[in-house]
Amino acid sequence: MKQMIILKSAVIGLLLTLACTRMSAQQIRSTYFIDGNQTRLQLNPAAIPNQGFINVPVIGGVSTTMASNTFGMGDISDIIANRSDADYFMNDKFIRKLNMNNKFNASVNTDFVSAGWFSGEGFWNANVSLKVDLGVSVPRNIFEFMRDTRGMNLESWFDYSSEIHGEKLDINSYMETGVGYARPINNRLTLGGKVKMLFGIGNVRMRIDKLGIKTKLTGIDPHKDWREITRQEIENAQGVASIETDASIEASMKGFGLVESNRGYVNKIKRNGSLGIAGMGMGIDLGATYKITNQFTVSGAVLDLGFISWSKDNSHRASSNASREYSFNIHDYADAIEFSERLADGKVLDVAMLNIIKRKEKKARTTSLYTSLVLGGEYKLLDDKLTLGLLSTTRFAQPNTIAELTLGTAYKLTPMISFSLSYSMIQSRGAGLGLGVQLGPVVIATDYLYFGNNTRCLNAMVGMSIPLGTRRK
Repeated sequence: MKQMIILKSAVIGLLLTLACTRMSAQQIRSTYFIDGNQTRLQLNPAAIPNQGFINVPVIGGVSTTMASNTFGMGDISDIIANRSDADYFMNDKFIRKLNMNNKFNASVNTDFVSAGWFSGEGFWNANVSLKVDLGVSVPRNIFEFMRDTRGMNLESWFDYSSEIHGEKLDINSYMETGVGYARPINNRLTLGGKVKMLFGIGNVRMRIDKLGIKTKLTGIDPHKDWREITRQEIENAQGVASIETDASIEASMKGFGLVESNRGYVNKIKRNGSLGIAGMGMGIDLGATYKITNQFTVSGAVLDLGFISWSKDNSHRASSNASREYSFNIHDYADAIEFSERLADGKVLDVAMLNIIKRKEKKARTTSLYTSLVLGGEYKLLDDKLTLGLLSTTRFAQPNTIAELTLGTAYKLTPMISFSLSYSMIQSRGAGLGLGVQLGPVVIATDYLYFGNNTRCLNAMVGMSIPLGTRRK
């Protein structure tokens, strides 16, 4: 078969999707040190802006980011162009780029409606937002095994063993409505928090803990492409082979379900209704800022402490924990033909995905939000016009935790115009130069500028608001 089923499986399909829309699971950091900027509230609910605001619906606050530990923008373009060509994913150029574990994390945050206003000494803010988080982890040896089945094998099929594990997929999508409040406790300390109601749209958690393939076969050329194996070659082969799987999938989404084959195995996911709310939950943000001196301020926040409970009717579970042995002998070729077909078209990798996964009893489930820890420090110079700062962000996403350390500086040209420059040193592999611009009610920023096809991280944020009330210091 020209196109291997692996390229049609859920994980690889989502890998390609993420490669097309790559978004890191963190807020924009380059504007954090712009004094009085309202986007600081996304990283610390105690970071009171200097003026109230009403964001322009939808376009008032949109942020997306691309990040990968493996592929640059040029690679992503090639993946998109060759997504239906299995040969591309088997060639030496692609394989050489892979790490042992290839990670992708993504999120998008869109404020449909958000506003903030002063009430006495305190500051209130409210929002209605859509949030989507995606994460994929794909091991290198899943592609190496496919190369082996295509005649690139360096080992004899007489004593062949391949064990694939650690393939993970997580998707989480929900609507958030939140109300926050921040207030100075004294001249130095400010505390803030936000309470959020969450409306779950969808959640998927897939794990391949083990996919083992072993053979003890004679009469098979180690460089044989299993797609081209003949009936005569199968009849000449002798020995045994086995496939062992340990995989699971949990999914919660209204309007979708798992469909079973005639043999009782789940073989696809099918839409059977309209989308809607599949779960409910709550979350909180907590933050503080403290002025050690008039020039030096430290800050800290814990974001997205919370959960979503998914209803039983909208939740589905399935798992596979099986071992299948195939016998190659002159008296019965059925096993040999089935095994060769699995290697020929990639079905062996589908085994751990859907083909022999059995449905389990429906059960309500609860998932945690991806909590973030934000720590910062900033020092002001030149009558508070220039700010120097350091910001640490750690987001405990699934399946990969994302950490970043950012050096930043900002200059306030006028009360309405400010610029920022940042350098994020972990995710970008040394190419994390960022810029931010505030021109009155418009904010445009990026943490990762584009530096050619090898750029592994890209992001952008656009915010547009209507000022509300008088400006405060």
